[in-house]
Parts: sequence; structure tokens; C-alpha cells
Amino acid sequence: MTIQSVLAFVLVVVLTAPLATAAPLQEPPSVWQAFAERLESGAFVEVHLKDGKKVKGHFIQSSDDIFRMKPKTRVAVPIRDLQYRDIESIDRKHEGFWSPGMKVLVGAGIAVGAAVIVLVGAYAAGG
Repeated sequence: MTIQSVLAFVLVVVLTAPLATAAPLQEPPSVWQAFAERLESGAFVEVHLKDGKKVKGHFIQSSDDIFRMKPKTRVAVPIRDLQYRDIESIDRKHEGFWSPGMKVLVGAGIAVGAAVIVLVGAYAAGG
């Protein structure tokens, strides 16, 4: 390597290093307030908070500085009020196909299928 190519490499590293360590752009609370105003009541959302936590649930309503939602948890919890200044992002989600009841039905179907295969194998073996 020539001294010019080493110098060019060092220059590129020095100039791009601040970009790699820069914090991601934080949206102002007004952006999330405008997003919430367009949501219909009952919409399923995932809210990422600035402290790193995330909350999934159904949107209830929006006011000037509060985002109200009913968290979706295994054990019922009260409606939660989130301040827009604490919100990092809001993502619209669709509730999954795999509800707990669907998982039980699929598991039962697999068990019945396995039992049939074992019985057919035992019958074919002459047992």
C-alpha cells in the first residue's frame, strides 16, 4: 500500500466515525400525536418508549399530551396513559393468526395425526 492509500483510508475512517456513533433521530412528540389522531379506536398498536420498554395493546383515545391504550396482557391490567414525550415510536400492528385456542387445536391435530400413523404402522407390521 502506498502512503496515499493509507492516508485516504485514515481520512475516510476519521470522517465517518462521528456518523456511526451519532444517536438516532428522535421524532418530536407532535409527530406521534398527529399519528394517534388518525388511529381508529380499538386499533392494535405497539408503542416503544424512550426507556426501552414496549407496550402492545389496543388504542383507546388521544388527547393533547396523553396516549391512552389498553395493554394486551395475559392478566387483565387497567388502561394505561402514556405521555407523548415518553414515546419513541408507535407501530400499527395486526393481531396474529396464532391465538391460544388455535395453538391448542393445531397441537391436538398433530397428536391425532401421530396416533393414526402409529396405529397404521402397527397394523401394517401385522400386530
